[in-house]
Amino acid sequence: MDSVGIRHVHLLVADHDRAIAFYRDAFAMDVLFRDRSIVFLGTPGGGDSLALHLATTDQERARVGHQGGYEHFGIHLPDRSGEAIDATVRRVEKAGGQLVDRGEHAPGVPYAYVKDVDGYTIEI
Repeated sequence: MDSVGIRHVHLLVADHDRAIAFYRDAFAMDVLFRDRSIVFLGTPGGGDSLALHLATTDQERARVGHQGGYEHFGIHLPDRSGEAIDATVRRVEKAGGQLVDRGEHAPGVPYAYVKDVDGYTIEI
């Protein structure tokens, strides 16, 4: 199940190729364009963008994977069933990410929290 998308998130990443491969393999995102040290990804038909900013300074590298003042960002699936979330979690793990937590916010409202290859938390 491909993601429906997010609107825009800008992340510092340690390695462009690794981060691009993760979001491509886990959520079917494609490279939209590059602007110097930033690669913009998007979900086909989703109208979103994910900016992967290559950390190049010591200060930026120290911030890779840290949440700062936010906890996570979310990626929606067209099918929000537990089976679809399970399949997405398997793709995340195969792409190098990891499951953090799995459950229901309320009866019939399943979720999963996963970490990407740089340690950022994503809610599915």
